[in-house]
Amino acid sequence: MVFIPVGLKSKIKDPPFLVAVIVVITAYVSIFNFSKLESFYQEFIHNPERQKYYHELRSVYIKECAVFQSQKTCEALNLFKKEDSIRSPYVANSDARRYLEDIEGLDSDLYLEWHSEEFMMSRLSEKQKDQELKKLKKISLENKKSIRLWHKKYDLLSSFNLQLKSLVKAQFTHSDWSHLIGNLVFFLFFGACLEQAMGRVWIFGIYFCGGTLGLLTQALLAESTSMFVLGASANIFACAGAFLRLYWKQPLQLFFSFFFVVNRTVQLPTWSFFLFFVIIQQLTGLASAEGSGVAHVAHMVGLVFGFMIAHLWSYRTEFKTNEYLIFPYEQKMLAAAKAQGVCKDKFNALIDVLFYAPYNLEAYKMFYITHNNCVCSVKCLSTGSQQFYARHSAQFIKELFLQKEMSTAAEIYKMSLLLGCDPKVLMLPWLAEDVMNLGNYLYNNKSIELLRSLFQAAALIFPDEQKLAFTQFLDSLDKEAEHAA
Repeated sequence: MVFIPVGLKSKIKDPPFLVAVIVVITAYVSIFNFSKLESFYQEFIHNPERQKYYHELRSVYIKECAVFQSQKTCEALNLFKKEDSIRSPYVANSDARRYLEDIEGLDSDLYLEWHSEEFMMSRLSEKQKDQELKKLKKISLENKKSIRLWHKKYDLLSSFNLQLKSLVKAQFTHSDWSHLIGNLVFFLFFGACLEQAMGRVWIFGIYFCGGTLGLLTQALLAESTSMFVLGASANIFACAGAFLRLYWKQPLQLFFSFFFVVNRTVQLPTWSFFLFFVIIQQLTGLASAEGSGVAHVAHMVGLVFGFMIAHLWSYRTEFKTNEYLIFPYEQKMLAAAKAQGVCKDKFNALIDVLFYAPYNLEAYKMFYITHNNCVCSVKCLSTGSQQFYARHSAQFIKELFLQKEMSTAAEIYKMSLLLGCDPKVLMLPWLAEDVMNLGNYLYNNKSIELLRSLFQAAALIFPDEQKLAFTQFLDSLDKEAEHAA
Protein backbone atom coordinates (compact mmCIF):
# COMPACT_ATOMS: atom_id res chain seq x y z
CA MET A 1 0.00 0.00 0.00
CA VAL A 2 1.51 3.31 -1.14
CA PHE A 3 0.50 6.94 -0.58
CA ILE A 4 2.33 9.57 -2.66
CA PRO A 5 1.51 13.33 -2.39
CA VAL A 6 0.67 14.76 -5.82
CA GLY A 7 -0.91 18.16 -5.29
CA LEU A 8 -2.57 20.96 -3.35
CA LYS A 9 -5.58 22.97 -4.47
CA SER A 10 -3.46 25.47 -6.42
CA LYS A 11 -0.98 24.63 -9.17
CA ILE A 12 2.73 25.46 -9.18
CA LYS A 13 3.15 28.51 -11.40
CA ASP A 14 6.92 29.06 -11.49
CA PRO A 15 9.26 26.20 -12.55
CA PRO A 16 11.13 24.84 -9.48
CA PHE A 17 14.64 25.26 -10.90
CA LEU A 18 16.51 24.70 -7.62
CA VAL A 19 14.60 21.49 -6.89
CA ALA A 20 15.31 20.25 -10.42
CA VAL A 21 19.05 20.96 -10.03
CA ILE A 22 19.20 19.12 -6.69
CA VAL A 23 17.33 16.14 -8.17
CA VAL A 24 19.69 15.90 -11.16
CA ILE A 25 22.85 16.18 -9.02
CA THR A 26 21.53 13.66 -6.47
CA ALA A 27 20.61 11.14 -9.17
CA TYR A 28 24.01 11.52 -10.88
CA VAL A 29 26.05 11.17 -7.66
CA SER A 30 23.97 8.22 -6.43
CA ILE A 31 24.17 6.26 -9.69
CA PHE A 32 27.90 6.97 -9.94
CA ASN A 33 28.44 5.59 -6.40
CA PHE A 34 26.28 2.44 -6.64
CA SER A 35 29.26 0.33 -7.76
CA LYS A 36 31.52 1.86 -5.10
CA LEU A 37 29.04 1.00 -2.36
CA GLU A 38 28.82 -2.55 -3.66
CA SER A 39 32.63 -2.78 -3.47
CA PHE A 40 32.51 -1.53 0.10
CA TYR A 41 29.88 -4.10 1.11
CA GLN A 42 31.89 -6.94 -0.40
CA GLU A 43 35.08 -5.81 1.31
CA PHE A 44 33.26 -5.27 4.60
CA ILE A 45 31.46 -8.61 4.64
CA HIS A 46 34.39 -10.77 3.58
CA ASN A 47 37.13 -9.04 5.56
CA PRO A 48 38.93 -11.69 7.72
CA GLU A 49 39.27 -9.37 10.75
CA ARG A 50 35.54 -8.70 10.81
CA GLN A 51 34.65 -12.37 10.35
CA LYS A 52 37.10 -13.34 13.08
CA TYR A 53 35.55 -10.78 15.43
CA TYR A 54 31.96 -11.98 14.90
CA HIS A 55 33.00 -15.62 15.06
CA GLU A 56 34.55 -14.97 18.48
CA LEU A 57 31.41 -13.13 19.60
CA ARG A 58 29.24 -16.09 18.59
CA SER A 59 31.60 -18.52 20.32
CA VAL A 60 31.36 -16.60 23.60
CA TYR A 61 27.58 -16.36 23.19
CA ILE A 62 27.18 -20.12 22.71
CA LYS A 63 29.56 -20.95 25.56
CA GLU A 64 27.71 -18.66 27.98
CA CYS A 65 24.33 -19.36 26.38
CA ALA A 66 22.49 -19.88 29.70
CA VAL A 67 22.85 -16.14 30.41
CA PHE A 68 21.03 -15.21 27.22
CA GLN A 69 18.69 -18.02 26.16
CA SER A 70 16.51 -20.85 27.47
CA GLN A 71 18.00 -24.30 28.09
CA LYS A 72 16.25 -25.73 25.02
CA THR A 73 17.66 -23.03 22.75
CA CYS A 74 21.15 -23.47 24.20
CA GLU A 75 21.03 -27.21 23.53
CA ALA A 76 20.01 -26.48 19.93
CA LEU A 77 22.84 -23.94 19.53
CA ASN A 78 25.41 -26.43 20.82
CA LEU A 79 24.19 -28.99 18.29
CA PHE A 80 24.35 -26.30 15.62
CA LYS A 81 27.95 -25.51 16.58
CA LYS A 82 28.93 -29.16 16.33
CA GLU A 83 27.14 -29.76 13.04
CA ASP A 84 27.88 -26.53 11.19
CA SER A 85 30.69 -24.53 12.78
CA ILE A 86 33.27 -27.23 12.22
CA ARG A 87 32.62 -27.15 8.52
CA SER A 88 32.25 -23.37 8.38
CA PRO A 89 33.89 -21.35 11.17
CA TYR A 90 32.34 -18.12 9.85
CA VAL A 91 28.82 -19.50 9.56
CA ALA A 92 26.25 -16.80 8.74
CA ASN A 93 23.70 -15.59 11.25
CA SER A 94 20.86 -16.47 8.85
CA ASP A 95 21.97 -20.14 8.89
CA ALA A 96 21.65 -20.25 12.66
CA ARG A 97 18.23 -18.63 12.59
CA ARG A 98 16.96 -21.07 9.97
CA TYR A 99 18.31 -23.92 12.09
CA LEU A 100 16.42 -22.70 15.15
CA GLU A 101 13.22 -22.02 13.20
CA ASP A 102 13.17 -25.68 12.15
CA ILE A 103 12.96 -26.62 15.83
CA GLU A 104 9.38 -26.13 17.00
CA GLY A 105 8.81 -23.67 19.82
CA LEU A 106 12.16 -21.85 19.62
CA ASP A 107 12.11 -18.09 19.18
CA SER A 108 15.34 -16.14 19.39
CA ASP A 109 16.63 -12.59 18.81
CA LEU A 110 20.04 -13.86 17.83
CA TYR A 111 20.83 -11.14 15.31
CA LEU A 112 20.35 -8.37 17.87
CA GLU A 113 22.17 -10.25 20.62
CA TRP A 114 25.21 -12.14 19.41
CA HIS A 115 26.18 -9.36 17.01
CA SER A 116 26.34 -6.85 19.86
CA GLU A 117 29.41 -6.72 22.07
CA GLU A 118 27.73 -4.08 24.24
CA PHE A 119 24.71 -6.32 24.87
CA MET A 120 26.85 -9.31 25.85
CA MET A 121 29.08 -7.20 28.12
CA SER A 122 25.97 -5.91 29.93
CA ARG A 123 24.74 -9.45 30.64
CA LEU A 124 27.94 -11.30 31.57
CA SER A 125 29.36 -11.20 35.08
CA GLU A 126 32.76 -9.64 35.80
CA LYS A 127 34.32 -13.09 36.11
CA GLN A 128 32.86 -14.18 32.78
CA LYS A 129 34.07 -10.98 31.11
CA ASP A 130 37.60 -11.52 32.40
CA GLN A 131 37.65 -15.13 31.28
CA GLU A 132 35.87 -14.96 27.97
CA LEU A 133 36.38 -11.47 26.52
CA LYS A 134 40.11 -10.88 26.85
CA LYS A 135 40.74 -12.24 23.38
CA LEU A 136 37.63 -10.50 22.05
CA LYS A 137 38.78 -7.05 23.24
CA LYS A 138 41.97 -7.30 21.19
CA ILE A 139 40.06 -8.49 18.12
CA SER A 140 37.47 -5.74 18.68
CA LEU A 141 40.11 -3.02 18.53
CA GLU A 142 41.44 -4.42 15.26
CA ASN A 143 37.90 -4.62 13.87
CA LYS A 144 37.15 -0.98 14.79
CA LYS A 145 40.42 0.13 13.24
CA SER A 146 39.43 -1.65 10.01
CA ILE A 147 35.96 -0.03 10.05
CA ARG A 148 37.50 3.41 10.48
CA LEU A 149 39.81 2.83 7.50
CA TRP A 150 36.95 1.55 5.32
CA HIS A 151 34.72 4.52 6.12
CA LYS A 152 37.48 6.99 5.29
CA LYS A 153 38.48 5.09 2.14
CA TYR A 154 34.91 5.23 0.78
CA ASP A 155 34.02 8.66 2.28
CA LEU A 156 31.18 7.19 4.36
CA LEU A 157 29.73 9.36 7.12
CA SER A 158 29.83 7.70 10.56
CA SER A 159 30.98 8.33 14.11
CA PHE A 160 34.42 7.20 12.87
CA ASN A 161 34.43 9.61 9.94
CA LEU A 162 32.88 13.07 10.40
CA GLN A 163 34.79 14.85 7.64
CA LEU A 164 33.03 17.66 5.74
CA LYS A 165 33.54 15.86 2.43
CA SER A 166 31.78 12.76 3.73
CA LEU A 167 28.96 14.83 5.24
CA VAL A 168 28.24 16.58 1.93
CA LYS A 169 28.59 13.40 -0.13
CA ALA A 170 26.21 11.50 2.18
CA GLN A 171 23.38 13.92 1.30
CA PHE A 172 23.66 13.08 -2.41
CA THR A 173 24.36 9.33 -2.18
CA HIS A 174 21.79 6.55 -1.91
CA SER A 175 22.17 2.85 -1.29
CA ASP A 176 20.11 1.57 -4.24
CA TRP A 177 17.49 2.47 -6.84
CA SER A 178 14.48 2.13 -4.53
CA HIS A 179 16.13 4.39 -1.92
CA LEU A 180 16.96 6.99 -4.60
CA ILE A 181 13.62 7.00 -6.42
CA GLY A 182 11.56 6.99 -3.21
CA ASN A 183 13.40 10.02 -1.84
CA LEU A 184 13.33 12.01 -5.10
CA VAL A 185 9.60 11.44 -5.69
CA PHE A 186 8.72 12.94 -2.31
CA PHE A 187 11.27 15.75 -2.67
CA LEU A 188 9.87 16.77 -6.06
CA PHE A 189 6.50 17.45 -4.45
CA PHE A 190 7.51 19.01 -1.13
CA GLY A 191 10.44 20.90 -2.65
CA ALA A 192 8.45 22.34 -5.55
CA CYS A 193 5.69 23.59 -3.23
CA LEU A 194 8.20 25.17 -0.83
CA GLU A 195 10.22 26.79 -3.62
CA GLN A 196 6.98 28.33 -4.91
CA ALA A 197 5.92 29.48 -1.43
CA MET A 198 9.17 30.49 0.28
CA GLY A 199 11.66 31.10 -2.51
CA ARG A 200 14.95 29.44 -3.44
CA VAL A 201 17.08 30.88 -0.63
CA TRP A 202 14.83 29.51 2.10
CA ILE A 203 14.35 26.10 0.51
CA PHE A 204 18.12 25.82 -0.03
CA GLY A 205 18.74 26.56 3.65
CA ILE A 206 16.04 24.19 4.92
CA TYR A 207 17.18 21.36 2.64
CA PHE A 208 20.90 21.42 3.38
CA CYS A 209 20.85 22.62 7.00
CA GLY A 210 18.12 20.15 7.94
CA GLY A 211 19.94 17.31 6.18
CA THR A 212 23.28 18.20 7.75
CA LEU A 213 21.84 18.39 11.25
CA GLY A 214 19.88 15.15 10.83
CA LEU A 215 22.76 13.10 9.43
CA LEU A 216 25.26 14.37 12.02
CA THR A 217 22.86 13.54 14.86
CA GLN A 218 22.26 10.06 13.45
CA ALA A 219 26.00 9.41 13.04
CA LEU A 220 26.85 10.57 16.55
CA LEU A 221 24.02 8.62 18.22
CA ALA A 222 24.45 5.41 16.22
CA GLU A 223 24.53 2.45 18.59
CA SER A 224 26.58 0.32 16.22
CA THR A 225 30.13 1.52 15.61
CA SER A 226 30.06 -0.02 12.12
CA MET A 227 26.96 1.95 11.10
CA PHE A 228 27.28 4.66 8.46
CA VAL A 229 24.54 6.99 7.20
CA LEU A 230 23.74 8.18 3.72
CA GLY A 231 20.82 9.47 1.66
CA ALA A 232 18.79 12.66 1.38
CA SER A 233 16.04 11.40 3.72
CA ALA A 234 16.88 13.91 6.48
CA ASN A 235 16.92 16.73 3.89
CA ILE A 236 13.53 15.68 2.54
CA PHE A 237 12.04 15.32 6.00
CA ALA A 238 13.21 18.90 6.68
CA CYS A 239 11.23 20.01 3.60
CA ALA A 240 8.29 17.88 4.75
CA GLY A 241 8.37 19.57 8.17
CA ALA A 242 8.29 23.01 6.56
CA PHE A 243 5.44 21.90 4.30
CA LEU A 244 3.50 20.62 7.33
CA ARG A 245 3.89 23.98 9.10
CA LEU A 246 2.65 26.00 6.12
CA TYR A 247 -0.10 23.72 4.83
CA TRP A 248 -1.27 21.59 7.74
CA LYS A 249 -4.88 22.74 7.23
CA GLN A 250 -4.87 22.21 3.46
CA PRO A 251 -6.45 19.17 1.75
CA LEU A 252 -3.64 17.08 0.26
CA GLN A 253 -4.16 15.14 -2.97
CA LEU A 254 -2.57 11.67 -2.69
CA PHE A 255 -2.01 8.93 -5.22
CA PHE A 256 -3.09 5.70 -3.53
CA SER A 257 -2.01 2.29 -4.81
CA PHE A 258 -2.89 -1.05 -3.25
CA PHE A 259 -0.26 -3.39 -4.69
CA PHE A 260 -0.85 -1.69 -8.09
CA VAL A 261 -4.26 -3.40 -8.29
CA VAL A 262 -6.31 -0.48 -6.95
CA ASN A 263 -4.98 2.90 -8.09
CA ARG A 264 -6.80 6.15 -7.38
CA THR A 265 -6.41 9.71 -6.12
CA VAL A 266 -7.70 10.42 -2.65
CA GLN A 267 -7.82 13.58 -0.55
CA LEU A 268 -6.77 13.84 3.09
CA PRO A 269 -6.03 16.80 5.38
CA THR A 270 -2.27 17.40 5.39
CA TRP A 271 -2.05 17.01 9.18
CA SER A 272 -3.69 13.56 9.06
CA PHE A 273 -1.31 12.32 6.36
CA PHE A 274 1.69 13.41 8.40
CA LEU A 275 0.29 12.11 11.68
CA PHE A 276 -0.67 8.62 10.50
CA PHE A 277 1.79 7.96 7.66
CA VAL A 278 4.89 9.91 8.70
CA ILE A 279 5.18 10.83 12.38
CA ILE A 280 3.72 7.66 13.94
CA GLN A 281 5.74 5.53 11.54
CA GLN A 282 8.96 7.30 12.47
CA LEU A 283 8.28 7.20 16.22
CA THR A 284 7.51 3.49 15.95
CA GLY A 285 10.77 3.05 14.09
CA LEU A 286 12.66 4.94 16.81
CA ALA A 287 11.24 2.60 19.43
CA SER A 288 12.51 -0.44 17.53
CA ALA A 289 15.27 1.08 15.43
CA GLU A 290 18.07 -1.27 16.52
CA GLY A 291 19.04 -3.33 13.53
CA SER A 292 16.41 -1.74 11.27
CA GLY A 293 18.93 0.03 9.05
CA VAL A 294 16.67 3.12 8.79
CA ALA A 295 17.90 6.51 10.03
CA HIS A 296 14.78 7.38 12.05
CA VAL A 297 16.70 9.83 14.26
CA ALA A 298 17.87 11.76 11.19
CA HIS A 299 14.30 11.80 9.84
CA MET A 300 12.79 13.24 13.02
CA VAL A 301 15.57 15.80 13.49
CA GLY A 302 15.06 16.98 9.89
CA LEU A 303 11.27 17.11 10.31
CA VAL A 304 11.43 19.21 13.49
CA PHE A 305 14.10 21.52 12.04
CA GLY A 306 12.07 22.20 8.88
CA PHE A 307 8.91 22.84 10.91
CA MET A 308 10.67 25.37 13.15
CA ILE A 309 12.32 27.26 10.29
CA ALA A 310 9.02 27.52 8.39
CA HIS A 311 7.39 28.75 11.59
CA LEU A 312 9.99 31.53 11.86
CA TRP A 313 9.54 32.36 8.17
CA SER A 314 5.78 32.67 8.57
CA TYR A 315 6.29 35.47 11.15
CA ARG A 316 8.55 37.58 8.95
CA THR A 317 6.51 37.52 5.75
CA GLU A 318 3.30 39.29 4.84
CA PHE A 319 2.05 36.23 2.98
CA LYS A 320 -0.29 34.12 5.11
CA THR A 321 -1.79 30.89 3.81
CA ASN A 322 -5.45 30.21 4.48
CA GLU A 323 -8.23 27.94 3.26
CA TYR A 324 -8.35 29.57 -0.20
CA LEU A 325 -4.90 31.17 -0.53
CA ILE A 326 -2.08 28.70 -1.15
CA PHE A 327 0.89 30.41 -2.82
CA PRO A 328 2.17 34.04 -2.81
CA TYR A 329 1.71 34.43 -6.57
CA GLU A 330 -2.07 34.38 -6.01
CA GLN A 331 -1.86 37.58 -3.96
CA LYS A 332 0.34 39.24 -6.57
CA MET A 333 -1.89 38.21 -9.48
CA LEU A 334 -5.03 39.42 -7.69
CA ALA A 335 -3.36 42.76 -6.95
CA ALA A 336 -2.30 43.06 -10.60
CA ALA A 337 -5.85 42.24 -11.75
CA LYS A 338 -7.30 44.85 -9.39
CA ALA A 339 -4.88 47.45 -10.78
CA GLN A 340 -6.02 46.90 -14.38
CA GLY A 341 -8.00 49.86 -15.72
CA VAL A 342 -9.61 48.15 -18.72
CA CYS A 343 -12.37 45.66 -17.93
CA LYS A 344 -11.31 43.16 -20.58
CA ASP A 345 -7.75 43.12 -19.22
CA LYS A 346 -9.10 42.70 -15.69
CA PHE A 347 -11.17 39.68 -16.75
CA ASN A 348 -8.20 38.13 -18.55
CA ALA A 349 -6.03 38.60 -15.46
CA LEU A 350 -8.68 36.92 -13.27
CA ILE A 351 -8.95 34.02 -15.73
CA ASP A 352 -5.19 33.54 -15.27
CA VAL A 353 -5.67 33.42 -11.50
CA LEU A 354 -8.39 30.76 -11.81
CA PHE A 355 -6.22 28.69 -14.17
CA TYR A 356 -3.52 28.31 -11.51
CA ALA A 357 -5.74 28.62 -8.41
CA PRO A 358 -9.21 27.22 -9.25
CA TYR A 359 -10.31 27.36 -5.59
CA ASN A 360 -9.35 30.98 -4.85
CA LEU A 361 -12.53 32.51 -3.41
CA GLU A 362 -11.25 36.08 -3.76
CA ALA A 363 -10.84 35.63 -7.54
CA TYR A 364 -14.49 34.55 -7.94
CA LYS A 365 -15.72 37.50 -5.91
CA MET A 366 -13.54 39.93 -7.85
CA PHE A 367 -14.82 38.40 -11.10
CA TYR A 368 -18.41 39.14 -10.10
CA ILE A 369 -17.63 42.66 -8.84
CA THR A 370 -15.79 43.46 -12.08
CA HIS A 371 -18.74 42.22 -14.11
CA ASN A 372 -21.14 44.47 -12.18
CA ASN A 373 -18.92 47.55 -12.32
CA CYS A 374 -17.93 47.38 -15.99
CA VAL A 375 -20.11 48.99 -18.65
CA CYS A 376 -18.61 47.97 -22.00
CA SER A 377 -19.51 49.06 -25.50
CA VAL A 378 -18.45 45.53 -26.56
CA LYS A 379 -18.82 42.37 -24.56
CA CYS A 380 -15.96 42.34 -22.05
CA LEU A 381 -16.41 38.71 -21.07
CA SER A 382 -15.95 36.46 -24.09
CA THR A 383 -17.90 33.23 -24.52
CA GLY A 384 -14.73 31.20 -23.97
CA SER A 385 -13.94 33.04 -20.75
CA GLN A 386 -17.51 32.60 -19.54
CA GLN A 387 -17.39 28.84 -20.18
CA PHE A 388 -14.00 28.62 -18.47
CA TYR A 389 -15.43 30.41 -15.45
CA ALA A 390 -18.52 28.14 -15.40
CA ARG A 391 -16.45 24.92 -15.47
CA HIS A 392 -14.16 26.10 -12.68
CA SER A 393 -17.05 27.49 -10.67
CA ALA A 394 -18.81 24.10 -10.89
CA GLN A 395 -15.74 22.29 -9.49
CA PHE A 396 -15.27 24.92 -6.78
CA ILE A 397 -18.88 24.58 -5.64
CA LYS A 398 -18.47 20.79 -5.59
CA GLU A 399 -15.42 21.22 -3.35
CA LEU A 400 -17.43 23.52 -1.08
CA PHE A 401 -20.11 20.82 -0.83
CA LEU A 402 -17.47 18.36 0.37
CA GLN A 403 -16.33 20.85 3.01
CA LYS A 404 -19.95 21.57 4.09
CA GLU A 405 -19.47 25.26 3.21
CA MET A 406 -23.05 25.78 2.04
CA SER A 407 -23.15 29.54 2.47
CA THR A 408 -20.11 30.06 0.24
CA ALA A 409 -21.42 27.48 -2.26
CA ALA A 410 -24.73 29.35 -2.48
CA GLU A 411 -22.91 32.65 -2.97
CA ILE A 412 -20.75 31.32 -5.80
CA TYR A 413 -23.74 29.61 -7.44
CA LYS A 414 -25.74 32.84 -7.38
CA MET A 415 -22.85 34.88 -8.80
CA SER A 416 -22.32 32.30 -11.55
CA LEU A 417 -25.96 32.53 -12.64
CA LEU A 418 -25.81 36.34 -12.68
CA LEU A 419 -22.72 36.08 -14.89
CA GLY A 420 -24.80 34.10 -17.38
CA CYS A 421 -23.35 30.65 -16.69
CA ASP A 422 -25.42 27.68 -17.91
CA PRO A 423 -26.91 25.73 -14.93
CA LYS A 424 -26.27 22.48 -16.86
CA VAL A 425 -22.55 23.22 -16.85
CA LEU A 426 -22.60 24.24 -13.17
CA MET A 427 -24.36 21.02 -12.11
CA LEU A 428 -22.24 18.70 -14.26
CA PRO A 429 -20.00 17.44 -11.38
CA TRP A 430 -22.77 17.55 -8.75
CA LEU A 431 -24.81 14.74 -7.25
CA ALA A 432 -28.55 14.91 -6.60
CA GLU A 433 -27.67 14.89 -2.90
CA ASP A 434 -25.59 18.04 -3.42
CA VAL A 435 -28.54 19.81 -5.03
CA MET A 436 -30.81 18.77 -2.15
CA ASN A 437 -28.36 20.03 0.47
CA LEU A 438 -27.96 23.35 -1.33
CA GLY A 439 -31.74 23.56 -1.71
CA ASN A 440 -32.26 23.02 2.02
CA TYR A 441 -29.79 25.80 2.76
CA LEU A 442 -31.54 28.19 0.35
CA TYR A 443 -34.95 27.30 1.77
CA ASN A 444 -33.83 27.88 5.36
CA ASN A 445 -32.38 31.26 4.32
CA LYS A 446 -35.57 32.34 2.48
CA SER A 447 -33.89 32.39 -0.96
CA ILE A 448 -36.99 30.93 -2.60
CA GLU A 449 -36.50 32.28 -6.12
CA LEU A 450 -32.93 30.99 -6.27
CA LEU A 451 -34.16 27.68 -4.84
CA ARG A 452 -36.86 27.49 -7.51
CA SER A 453 -34.39 28.08 -10.33
CA LEU A 454 -32.05 25.49 -8.81
CA PHE A 455 -34.70 22.75 -8.75
CA GLN A 456 -36.03 23.69 -12.20
CA ALA A 457 -32.54 23.25 -13.67
CA ALA A 458 -31.99 20.01 -11.72
CA ALA A 459 -35.31 18.59 -13.00
CA LEU A 460 -34.02 19.03 -16.56
CA ILE A 461 -30.61 17.49 -15.91
CA PHE A 462 -30.96 14.51 -13.57
CA PRO A 463 -32.52 11.11 -14.45
CA ASP A 464 -36.27 10.37 -14.22
CA GLU A 465 -36.40 9.11 -10.62
CA GLN A 466 -34.49 12.13 -9.30
CA LYS A 467 -36.35 14.42 -11.73
CA LEU A 468 -39.61 13.33 -10.09
CA ALA A 469 -38.30 14.30 -6.65
CA PHE A 470 -37.27 17.78 -7.82
CA THR A 471 -40.64 18.24 -9.56
CA GLN A 472 -42.46 17.30 -6.36
CA PHE A 473 -40.40 19.83 -4.43
CA LEU A 474 -41.33 22.51 -6.98
CA ASP A 475 -45.00 21.61 -6.62
CA SER A 476 -44.75 21.88 -2.84
CA LEU A 477 -43.11 25.32 -3.21
CA ASP A 478 -45.98 26.43 -5.48
CA LYS A 479 -48.58 25.19 -2.98
CA GLU A 480 -46.74 26.90 -0.15
CA ALA A 481 -46.71 30.16 -2.12
CA GLU A 482 -50.46 29.86 -2.84
CA HIS A 483 -51.18 29.19 0.79
CA ALA A 484 -49.12 32.21 1.85
CA ALA A 485 -50.99 34.41 -0.67
